[in-house]
Amino acid sequence: MGPWKIKDLFWINNDDEEAASPAPRRAAAKHAPEQVPEVRRALQMLRDVSGVLGSLAVTNDGDVCGSDLPRAFDAAALESLGMRLSQLRAALASAEHPMKTATFRYEGHSLFVSQLDFGLVGILAEQQTNAPALDMVTRLVGQRLSAAVPRR
Repeated sequence: MGPWKIKDLFWINNDDEEAASPAPRRAAAKHAPEQVPEVRRALQMLRDVSGVLGSLAVTNDGDVCGSDLPRAFDAAALESLGMRLSQLRAALASAEHPMKTATFRYEGHSLFVSQLDFGLVGILAEQQTNAPALDMVTRLVGQRLSAAVPRR
């Protein structure tokens, strides 16, 4: 297994498809993640920051509760991304130092990840995006998301 790449969060390569069992892959493709309309509206506010391409809200368990990513991200990709973001948060967090924010850069794009009460928000943006402005808007959107995401 080669080095892990940020693009692997978004795209499944042929090796992953062969390793996955066919039944769950087909089921994921048929059923889109259940999205809360208020969550999608809150995520759309992030596009007010220049350079933001889209975003995703994920519960701590990895369930997608809303997305404003481009249509190239189908239901299966969203489910996979949600679970991987949750695993990433768990890997970066420790009992002494919980993860609050992280930024991953990859070939001209960045993935900003922020921990919220209910879970995570991941924001796909161009690298030149103003990080302080994005952080401020993410906090405001986070308040709306926390109110909109159903508690489980």
